Amino acid sequence: DFDWLFPDTGFPQPSTPTSQREKLEGRGYTFTETESYTYPDLKMSHHYEFEVIVLYDGNSGTTTDHTFVTADCYSSTLDRGFCEGQPVIYSSEPANMTLLGVTCRNDTAG
Repeated sequence: DFDWLFPDTGFPQPSTPTSQREKLEGRGYTFTETESYTYPDLKMSHHYEFEVIVLYDGNSGTTTDHTFVTADCYSSTLDRGFCEGQPVIYSSEPANMTLLGVTCRNDTAG
C-alpha cells in the first residue's frame, strides 16, 4: 500500500493506466470505432507518417505504419494566392512559367 506517498491533500491520487488503450491515450493517440477516420488540419505538400494500431478489448494487436505525401497545393487548387500563404515542405511546379529565350549550339566535335 502506497498511501503514505500521496497524503490526503485534497488532490486525487495519480492512477496507473491499466489497458493498452489508456496508455496510448496518454501519449496522444486518436481513436475511432469506425473503419475510417478523417484527419483534420492536414497541410498540403507535406509528408506524414501514421501508425495504426488495432485494439481488441483495450489491448494492442496489429500495428501498421502508413507514410504518404499530401497533394500538391497548386496542382490541386490552382489558387496561387492561397498556396503562397501555405507553409512549404515540398515545392510546387512553377506557376505561369515563361520561356525567355533559346540558345542552340551545333557541336559536331567528337
